[in-house]
Amino acid sequence: MPPRIPILSRLSATSSNASTYAERKLHKDPYVLAQSRRRKESNLERRAELKKERESMLGDPVRGVTTPFVESFDTAGASTVNFDATTTQAPGEAVEIKGADDVLLNHFLTPSELQSAIEHSRSLTEPVESVNEDGIVDPVQKEHERKRFEDHHARASAALARITPRAGPDTGSSEVQIAILTAKIRVLANQLEMKRGQKDKVNKRNLRLLVHRRQKLLKYLRKKERGGERWQNLIATLGLTEGTWQGEISL
Repeated sequence: MPPRIPILSRLSATSSNASTYAERKLHKDPYVLAQSRRRKESNLERRAELKKERESMLGDPVRGVTTPFVESFDTAGASTVNFDATTTQAPGEAVEIKGADDVLLNHFLTPSELQSAIEHSRSLTEPVESVNEDGIVDPVQKEHERKRFEDHHARASAALARITPRAGPDTGSSEVQIAILTAKIRVLANQLEMKRGQKDKVNKRNLRLLVHRRQKLLKYLRKKERGGERWQNLIATLGLTEGTWQGEISL
């Protein structure tokens, strides 16, 4: 005799076959397929409208505005500007800072501005001759005050010479990190614009990650600098718009 099949298993098999048949029939229904296509087209149209509206108000969140500095990323041209702070100092002498005026030091100072500020501070802190009760200047005390003044001025100028120039290649400041991310974003955006990048999901995800990472750094720097010269110089150099750090960025 053939083996007996339980009733529950037969019912479950029948119901699963029926549901599978209904799903197959539903996927072949032209009306349902037309509805799904129309729904997808409307979603894509709405997304394009929102993207266009955001770009018109805040700018492109990926590219921003193209500047000559950003265009140099495509040629991978390294900067030919070289700053050399000459700090020849004899014992007891002030440091003299030399360098090209087209190079900005920390705090956006040029070498000539820094040197003139040091000389101006020297003139302001020049010791005044001390006169005793008889109206006579003590030469020993005068020499002692002069020596102490020269020592203090030499230490202050040496400290400025150490602090103001950037020590070696700068790779850790927020501006440099944002510039590096901008270069990577530009390369990925150019690649995805090509025909072969239409279905490149890995690089699309990498582009989103880089854009959001740059957005965090921009928000941090904007909050820290409060829209100061450092922030304005970064935005003008990289051509970044408000869309790169404001609101929600969806790619």
